Amino acid sequence: MTSSDVRTFVLGEGAFTGLVGGALAVFLGVPLGYATVGALRAVSTFDVAFALPTHYVVPTLAASVALSLTAALSPAWNAARGAARIEHEG
Repeated sequence: MTSSDVRTFVLGEGAFTGLVGGALAVFLGVPLGYATVGALRAVSTFDVAFALPTHYVVPTLAASVALSLTAALSPAWNAARGAARIEHEG
């Protein structure tokens, strides 16, 4: 496995982690939003409504992947350097 392969693998893992995290945020955030609004209606005299702007779903997923890739850059760089050192020695 070359250092480029290691870097690609670690960055791919970071992207997958971000995608799963973003999907969980979207799929769990909607029911929790409805539950929160229901609880507010029960204890408040204000008229509270829950509106889900569907055009926020894709930016949420994209931002979670981008942030995960940013967080994976340093580990990917370090792992690739370690793989290059092993290739050179071995």
